[in-house]
Amino acid sequence: MAGKRVSHNYVNNKEFYEEIVKWRASGQEKIPDKIALAIMRICENLARSGRFAGYTWKQEMISDAILACIQFCRNFNPEKSQNPFAFYTQIAYNAFVARIKTEKEKLNTHLEYRRQLEILYDIPTETDDDENSKYNAINARNKSYMDNIAKGPKKAPFYRKGYSKAQREKLEAAKKNKPKTIEDFLADGEDENGSMEKS
Repeated sequence: MAGKRVSHNYVNNKEFYEEIVKWRASGQEKIPDKIALAIMRICENLARSGRFAGYTWKQEMISDAILACIQFCRNFNPEKSQNPFAFYTQIAYNAFVARIKTEKEKLNTHLEYRRQLEILYDIPTETDDDENSKYNAINARNKSYMDNIAKGPKKAPFYRKGYSKAQREKLEAAKKNKPKTIEDFLADGEDENGSMEKS
């Protein structure tokens, strides 16, 4: 016969809520130890989640999350919600995502810098090694991205609001038949005798 399932909740939401209510009612600036410990547990356990597996900067993520939770600690309103666990988990999650974006930007900058050095000093790259092949794949992706930026945005087709199809075709034809040089413009303005037409 299977035994009774043991709850593995690292933060008791009801007790956490009561502690926050007491703290807000007391008017103290200092965050009580029980609330601080609960926030630390939330941040540390969220980092163990599968969606954040494999990141090498987990300590920085946890530090950012704790700092954000402390910063916005007083924003929790017990009158509107009785679920502080969800409130602080969402703050920690947002801090994690912000740190991941920052680290990825740093990594892309570093890879682009390496690529520029290789081009500048003509450094050969080995493709046999797994590390280098991963680097070359990221390099190729970054190169295509930088090339697209260099090309600039694609020109939109010549469509204006309020024009009918016939009007658009007429404008397109006028655009195509427009004189290309000053000589073409002067030639269009001359009559058969070679003198300029009077307007």
